[in-house]
Amino acid sequence: MKILVRWIATRIKIGINFLLDRVMDLSLFLLTWSRTLPGLIQRGVNTTAYFIGDSAWLLRDFPRLNAYQLKGDQWTVIFAGSQVGCLEVQHLLFGSQEVSQQMLPRGWLWKLPEQCASWLDARADLVVCEISRFCVWKPSAAYAFTGPDWVAQLLEIPASPDDLLVGRRIHGPRRRIRQGEKNGFSYRFTRSKEDFNYYYEHMYLPFVETKHGVKALTSPYNDLYNRWFKLGGLLLVTRYNQPVAGSLVIHTKDVCQGIEMGVLHNDPELLQAGINSILVWSTILWSHQKGAKQLDLGATHAWCENGSFDFKAQWGARVVRRAKITPNWTFLSRRLPDPLRERLNQIGKISELGGKFYCTYLPAEGPQNPDELSLNDRVQDALMHGLAGIALVQPGSIKTVTAASEQEA
Repeated sequence: MKILVRWIATRIKIGINFLLDRVMDLSLFLLTWSRTLPGLIQRGVNTTAYFIGDSAWLLRDFPRLNAYQLKGDQWTVIFAGSQVGCLEVQHLLFGSQEVSQQMLPRGWLWKLPEQCASWLDARADLVVCEISRFCVWKPSAAYAFTGPDWVAQLLEIPASPDDLLVGRRIHGPRRRIRQGEKNGFSYRFTRSKEDFNYYYEHMYLPFVETKHGVKALTSPYNDLYNRWFKLGGLLLVTRYNQPVAGSLVIHTKDVCQGIEMGVLHNDPELLQAGINSILVWSTILWSHQKGAKQLDLGATHAWCENGSFDFKAQWGARVVRRAKITPNWTFLSRRLPDPLRERLNQIGKISELGGKFYCTYLPAEGPQNPDELSLNDRVQDALMHGLAGIALVQPGSIKTVTAASEQEA
């Protein structure tokens, strides 16, 4: 009888989660197309969409979260959340190290603070919780910081797009773009279903699956076609008039957005030629022609040690909240081993405080204050990456630093 009841409850929960996923899809639609509305109405629609979507995420997590133990040679991490999130944390914190993964008993969501404390008491150097922004059962520890799992990067389009190619920082992309122009690269916008089919099969799928491997999450054909292509279109980069790369794009009032990109057969020669830079530049030129003032370069994982994040930052993009319902990641620890602390600093996880985004920095424990010169270098690097500064995380406190001499609680 218990088995039957459990089976029925599981099927009901699966059905409820399916409906909640559709609610979050609706929130995504509202967040995307609210950009066509006047400012005050747009803010109201966005607030409503985030409220509905974040509430749906909370209900999807309810009543219990999955938990996984990740044990490496130097530290142990417990992750509470999805299997996909667990794989991302494993990649983030352990890299190519050998890791043993063990699934732990699922915990009640309302007991998450007590469960995190128990994990930290027993075995974990670090606990990471993937939870809704609306979760009221927030765990805490001596070291604690929170940020999104994804962020977006927004680029202001100047009156002359060529202004974006000025400066030493953009030297690499500029060189590839100019070389590409000499080698027959161009672009065209299309709404042909035949072009979309070719893009999906020969560009999008090979690019995403090769780039992300086991962590690859590809969108179904109908999802990309109905949600994005039919409402926007496809920007194809061509070489001597033959399509070699593409990006789904939409234009809403003053903002253009690149949705999903792909490279023909994920060809290493095209990647070496700087096809990413050529595709972004083509999208900038198209957006400028459409009269857009901003280009949303799309979402990236929310840490600074991220090639995609760094590439988009080169163009001068600033970090903003992603127009999609995503969870927060909360990092918790009582005693950080130095190698783990150094790894976290190397990653540069992005924290969110007061609606602004910062690069997280955890200085070594001790009576000495962090070196002012080192702080200034880190702040300048964060600003260059479109962040507001750094979040200085120490036992029992977080301070935001936007200049070497400026620290705020």
